[in-house]
Order: sequence, then structure tokens, then C-alpha cells
Amino acid sequence: SAPYLKRHRAPRTPDELARHDCIQFVLPSSGKTVPWLLEVIVALDRAVKRGDVAAARAIHAKLHPLANIIYGVPPGSLATARLKACLHLLGRFASDAVRPPFATIGAAERARIEAALRVAMSAV
Repeated sequence: SAPYLKRHRAPRTPDELARHDCIQFVLPSSGKTVPWLLEVIVALDRAVKRGDVAAARAIHAKLHPLANIIYGVPPGSLATARLKACLHLLGRFASDAVRPPFATIGAAERARIEAALRVAMSAV
């Protein structure tokens, strides 16, 4: 947002994104931000910028299944619970519990997220 950029210099490189509140999950209850998969996104951006299409495709191929599990698999109403489970597995949340009205995910879905997360993180 414009007010944010007035307080902080705009990032000029992907590496500078790590010092900014971006590509993050925001906790509605507290406003606390939690980094998402910044490492993988930065690696993808670097590959694209250096013209390494093969590397970019390889990173995307590892990241896309996780994004699809979180956002592309019905019901879409589970996206928040899936994302919180992912952040918990990354050690960025102490718990993956969600508050009503959000539904929780089952053990099988959590296992799918964990497997896809391992693959995505292997890109960096």
C-alpha cells in the first residue's frame, strides 16, 4: 500500500522482500504476519530473471501441487485450514487450529499437504 511504501523503501530485488511484510499470511485475530513460502518464490524469481527457464519450470513444478492442494481442491472453504496446517508444518505457527466458522482438515488431507510441502521446499 502507499502508506506502507512511505514508511519503508520499496523493494528493488527479490532478496529485499524478506525485509518486507509481503507474501505473508496475516492472522485476522491479531494482525500478526507470518512468512509464507518466500524462499521458494525468491528462487523462482531468480531463475526467471537469469533466463534459466529450465530451473524456473522445475521450481514451479515443485510448488504448483502445494498451491493446488491449498487453493484448488474443493471445498474452497478449507483453504484457510490448509494454509494454517502448512504454516504449522513449516514451524511458523504453534498450532494449525482454526476458529469457527472455518472447518478443520482431516489426517489424510494433512498428510497430502505435508508431502506436497516437502516437495515444494526441496526447490530451495
